[in-house]
Amino acid sequence: MALPTLWSKKILRPFGNTSPIPLTAHLPLEEDAHILCLTCSDLRHILYSIYCCNSASIPRKLDITCCDNEPAVLARNVILLTMIIDMASSDDLSKIWNAFYHLYLDSDSSAFLSSQCRKLSQLSSSIETWNQSQYGVFIRMCDVRTLSELRRHWDLCVAYADSSESKGRHAAQVKLTVKETLRKYTDPVHLGTMRSAGYYWLNAFKIMPPSFTHFWKTGTTFTDRQEIENAKFLNPTFLFSAHDEGFAIDQESDPMAAFHLATAFKDKEEPVAIDVVFDCAKTQFQAWCAAFRAYISKSPDGLTIRFFSGDPLAFCTALRSRLDSGSLVARTFTRTWSTCPLTLDGGDYDDVQNGPPLQFNVVETSSLMDSVSLLNLLVAVVPLISPSPSSAVFTETPASPEVDALKWFTSHFCGDIPTICLIFDLVPTTYLSRMSTRSDRGGILASRAQKETVGRYYERLVWKRPSAADSALIRTPNRPLLSFDINQLAQLLLNVYREMFALDNPKLASSVPSLPRYTRESFALFLRILRSVVDVDWQFLMDCFYDVLDADVSLLMGSNYYQDLWCQLHRYQLYTVSIMERPPRPAGLYTGWKAVPPVVTVFLVVPRSSLKPLENADHVEHMTPILHCDVKSPSVHNIYPSITAAFGSIRRTYKGGNPWVFWEEDPLGFSGKSPLVVSFNAPAWTLDRTLSVALSLRATPYTLPWTRKLGIGLHLFLTKITDTSNVFIVPDHPTLPQQRGLLGVSTSQQRVEVHLDRGCRKISTLTSRIDLVEAKEKEMLLEGSAVSSSQSSSCAIRVSFGGIQRDALFPFPVAGGQSKLRIARKSSYLEVVSLIKGPEDFKALTAVPFPIAVTESGVLSPWSLPRLNIDLLPHLDVEGLPQLHTLFAHLHMESADQERHAENKGRFDDILGVRHTIRSIFASFTGAGGTANYAFGFLRADDRKIDTFIFVTGLRLDLADHSIVADAFVLTPAEDLMLAGGIKALDAIEESPLQKITLVEEELRVWKQLLPALAERCRVGWKHGANCEYLSQGGISPHLGLSLDPLCCCGRGKETEEFLKRPEWLPFAPFVTRIALSPLFEVPYLDKVLSHVKPVVEEGKRRCDVCKEGGKPKLLTCTRCKRGTYCSAVCQRADWKEHKAKCKTG
Repeated sequence: MALPTLWSKKILRPFGNTSPIPLTAHLPLEEDAHILCLTCSDLRHILYSIYCCNSASIPRKLDITCCDNEPAVLARNVILLTMIIDMASSDDLSKIWNAFYHLYLDSDSSAFLSSQCRKLSQLSSSIETWNQSQYGVFIRMCDVRTLSELRRHWDLCVAYADSSESKGRHAAQVKLTVKETLRKYTDPVHLGTMRSAGYYWLNAFKIMPPSFTHFWKTGTTFTDRQEIENAKFLNPTFLFSAHDEGFAIDQESDPMAAFHLATAFKDKEEPVAIDVVFDCAKTQFQAWCAAFRAYISKSPDGLTIRFFSGDPLAFCTALRSRLDSGSLVARTFTRTWSTCPLTLDGGDYDDVQNGPPLQFNVVETSSLMDSVSLLNLLVAVVPLISPSPSSAVFTETPASPEVDALKWFTSHFCGDIPTICLIFDLVPTTYLSRMSTRSDRGGILASRAQKETVGRYYERLVWKRPSAADSALIRTPNRPLLSFDINQLAQLLLNVYREMFALDNPKLASSVPSLPRYTRESFALFLRILRSVVDVDWQFLMDCFYDVLDADVSLLMGSNYYQDLWCQLHRYQLYTVSIMERPPRPAGLYTGWKAVPPVVTVFLVVPRSSLKPLENADHVEHMTPILHCDVKSPSVHNIYPSITAAFGSIRRTYKGGNPWVFWEEDPLGFSGKSPLVVSFNAPAWTLDRTLSVALSLRATPYTLPWTRKLGIGLHLFLTKITDTSNVFIVPDHPTLPQQRGLLGVSTSQQRVEVHLDRGCRKISTLTSRIDLVEAKEKEMLLEGSAVSSSQSSSCAIRVSFGGIQRDALFPFPVAGGQSKLRIARKSSYLEVVSLIKGPEDFKALTAVPFPIAVTESGVLSPWSLPRLNIDLLPHLDVEGLPQLHTLFAHLHMESADQERHAENKGRFDDILGVRHTIRSIFASFTGAGGTANYAFGFLRADDRKIDTFIFVTGLRLDLADHSIVADAFVLTPAEDLMLAGGIKALDAIEESPLQKITLVEEELRVWKQLLPALAERCRVGWKHGANCEYLSQGGISPHLGLSLDPLCCCGRGKETEEFLKRPEWLPFAPFVTRIALSPLFEVPYLDKVLSHVKPVVEEGKRRCDVCKEGGKPKLLTCTRCKRGTYCSAVCQRADWKEHKAKCKTG
């Protein structure tokens, strides 16, 4: 396995711990969604996405593949979906809610759940029976084993009702877990629930009811005492998992964290009753269920949800195997602790042409990045990303607001961020744009206030191909191959290798913040990706890497893993060291073998008694132990961390003249009594009769307590390699197919030269070559025509000579202003050498800060801004002092500390100017300065004429992004449209409240780039037509003249219902285009944020009696009664009429 094998307690996570997002937010309306959900947990993202898609007038097919390592999670999800389909009344909806979210059920809900489980069990007797059932139309199983595991869970739930002994045992377990949870989490308000309040996180921080404590005390979301007392039956869906029976629910589980709770705190000043929060979640759940039913009834083949039970990375391997080789059987197991080969035998994958998707335009990975590490995740996911420019990968990882954010983020990459992103052709959109519509400020500040550590604040990222930000590049048939200097690339690989295995360096081991997440197989899989995108002599490269690794002395423990490294490189056909090219003769350990391959498989049978130290350990004290195998003697010690382990038995036999084994898994697993069988690959030449084989724990800074039990070697079981009762050596793994070949190498004819810096850690420059083939081009260059260059888009430099223009394309955004030209007049080619830097040096998307790619088929794909269905978002009322305080606090937290410092000194760049203008529009709309303004005119600084009008019809809560959005309409260019009959209307507008905002040329140019993205992100009910200016121009020009209209005509006069509510705007209705205008937040992992508000949050629970804020800078106390507290004299005066009646001297 590419991941280290952990001995850890299995935990059931039945609910998500973050609020849902629309998974289709980055897809054009015209593009069907092929979604892959890894570790899907509950179905909140899926149901919310269906809810958002259901109201769109442009139909979209949804094909969703869900994977989770815990079959109990998937069994619960299928129960939920089928209950929704069968729902006959509102009473059924309440029972569905109870069955999915309650630990304890009333008798009706319990019977309802048992009946559904019994029905599902009957329909799942075979894959054929399931596929022909009423549910098989839209719920499909990827393999037979998944259906079998889900059926086991449903059968256990049915059987639970008939077993009084089982009920008593589980009841005791639940009580113990509840007691431990309430003792561990003493704060009645859970941070995960506060995060879900989004925009109103500060309100939730102050007045959130104790929903977390209530859920764990009662096991329900009931607030009525009688209903709580009636809920006395344990919900069996929480009691069974893949490996064991028992209540092992995650102690941070809170069903409220999986909903958008902002509306529960909207317009609230006093403490919110707990039933308000519960009702808010139930209302959303009801809407999701209705949308799900409507989507299926509207288009029976428009929605398909597929399920796979097993390891997410293994499932990715199987999909890639099917994609590359056509095989249904992958060379991997379904999950750790299993001997079952992963086989896509559910029937659907048999059809190559019309089968399930094997590549996806949406990949949701939840918090998988944290548990498996970033490079392992990218290696698995990148080959499955569809070539669509809108394809997106979502990740979520816990972060600490107190650490160096950029250093923390960079550590995930095991190298320079742009360099690794270039290799994978995938980058976080916010890393290049350096801004986001999403606000995570609430989570950051709440983490600081409660002094929480890593795991409290979640950094959610959207990853896309950097080349997809450029229309010119997405139309090229293949991505350019990367050409490196061999020695530089070998040194870069060594640097990545050092970072991946930093624990092998004694000087760094104590500073590594987490357990090891990589094995040498991980590195081999990384090289497999690299080989598919570079144009180098691969054998020579690996020879050079061998030499630099052999000379490296930093990884003191690294030599113990060399044989595993060479073994993995050979297995994946990447490199074979010379000694492995001559396998040993059939002698010694291989006596009687017909032939000895370069790599053999070693099986070690570990008696159950040897595992007692692990089974009896306190994992809080001993952390999570990592298992590996040792092959050693007094003079030799080789470590093999890529092991396969499962409980069962093994029997020796022969096959094809060589030894062979039958490996039978014990279905009881951890609960049974069978020994543990462990296998690993090793170079055949390294094994002889003098060696011993051991199952041991990986030595880390956390394993010191284990040495007292196991000794310095940390061996759980050690035996001679000649122990034929416990050691078996065979040519290959008996249950897996033969190793497949390499990933396909790009057939692109284009090359981009990559030059690294002196330390070979990061890219210094990229060089793109333009070969001139036309006779006229060659002649003009040879005659000495002057050659110039300018940046035409983020990834393209336009070279001009003699009236001819050619674009040099790069696979990553470049700094065109710092590029150099190399001119070969006689050889007829041009080279453009350009810098590539991270956003810590410059804004990488300066040329086109808000890119929209236009495909050859005419589909528009905004690169950095997510789409939203603005009509589904709740209205935001900003009348009243507390509401204004919330709004201004939200806007005040937009900038990073560095930009705030620049803004305070009056130093604005173009992007900062745009963000400042957006804040001004929001503030002016509220009337905080006196008169509320709903219309805004952008004045050109040079001639003081209005260039653009923006009309704001209202503010709404952007639930998914934890922010707000202005529902607005734009009219541009103002002069041309006024000549079309709007002169009188213009006079009327200028007589009404109109705020004129003066913009310098640079900021106005950025607005011209931003407006098309704002219009496209809220497009729901209209399509771009054949006369669309974007399509005729081949995209949105980054050099659009200031006097020209940046918007196409397709959206004019569309979806103007809100606009027409103001009669004075009626003449403009045919000309305006709807936009969704949001604050643009700095990215917390790139810049330090919120240090200026830290004292406010840490002030404690004492707050202003009026606005509930902290002091400015200190709280003021009423001098008469000493009880009233206020943030300022303004609030004190506002409260005096009410406070006067209860104010007493002293």
